Amino acid sequence: MAELCAWQCHNDCPMKLKCTKKCHEMCDREPCDQPCPKKIKKCNHPCIGLCGEPCPPICRICNPEELADLKIYKNETDTDARFLYLPDCGHCIEVEAMDRHMNMESEEIGMKKCPRCDTVIWSSVRYGNTIRQLYRDVAAVKQKALGDPKKYQDDFRKSFHNFKQLSASPFLESEFQALQASAKSKVGQIERFRNASYTPIIINEFELALFKNQKEVLRKLDAAVQGHSDAVRARLVRRAKMIADRVLSRTRGFNDWELKALAGEVARLQLFGLYWKLQVMASVFTRRFFRKEIAGAASRFPEAMEHIRKAEVHLLSLEIFTDAMVEEVRRELDAASRICGELGISKQERITILQAMHLGQGRWCKCPNGHIYAIGERGGAMLESKCNECGDKDRRN
Repeated sequence: MAELCAWQCHNDCPMKLKCTKKCHEMCDREPCDQPCPKKIKKCNHPCIGLCGEPCPPICRICNPEELADLKIYKNETDTDARFLYLPDCGHCIEVEAMDRHMNMESEEIGMKKCPRCDTVIWSSVRYGNTIRQLYRDVAAVKQKALGDPKKYQDDFRKSFHNFKQLSASPFLESEFQALQASAKSKVGQIERFRNASYTPIIINEFELALFKNQKEVLRKLDAAVQGHSDAVRARLVRRAKMIADRVLSRTRGFNDWELKALAGEVARLQLFGLYWKLQVMASVFTRRFFRKEIAGAASRFPEAMEHIRKAEVHLLSLEIFTDAMVEEVRRELDAASRICGELGISKQERITILQAMHLGQGRWCKCPNGHIYAIGERGGAMLESKCNECGDKDRRN
């Protein structure tokens, strides 16, 4: 149960003003302009403050030079001047000057600040109603800019519980645990205010988007390191951990350009697995060639190595790994693997690469000119696909 407001006049004050509202509500007591009847403890001189307000630590008799330094409207040295003590910064301001400052209207929404040091004024019984109204205005601006906090918190909780259900492999277990621990602390704060009438801003739209992106990147990195030999997987895990560390260290969200670059790096990682697998296959192919176990291999081996070298140019470059690069590298690696005796890139590998680039499961298509390219699935609707090499269009179901 909320307590009643304790703001009232001193017992010796003739005004006897008292607030009848609860402590979080707007006060119905008018500010009292009567001098404070108290004495300053250290010198026993009269207080220079007002009734019902915190007593200023300055004495008019003992500290006249300090009062002279507080000039704003030049009436601070009057013998009947009264001062307000601001607990947030410790400054004392003459009451008429402070009244004008606090009652001055401004088109820009924001909290009032001390006229001497610009410290935000959060605590003042005389201006309590003004401070509460300004805070409500600021909170309204935050809600308009950041959206409904309860909606984002519910969405964060749901996303967190879905993340906990993921069965991560042991290769990125520590990264999954780090993200879970960070998100769990946020969920704990959300749970404490779940049934409260007032919902504080614990998670905003940008923090929610950051968590979802981090979760999705970890899931895709984890998928990219699986299904390989121990030697290839060890190299993939090292690269995956480097990407994961960069993603988990972010404290602000990703913009569209950064998300695109990140998706490219995940796709590059998946293709690196195929590239390193082909290097092993090429060495086996070489041994079989010298043992004369492969008929007609003399003319095919240089062709396979040329495909691998072309893929290597993009894989080892420092440029952003674009969709076009993904297509070119995949095509070169697929051609090399066919020459080396494999069936080419498997369906599961194809799906993983496409999902890394946010294309869904997708399909590989061939344009009328014989070029191979990928399109994403859109549920069976008619798609107008376009070849990346020649630009030829083709309509398919």
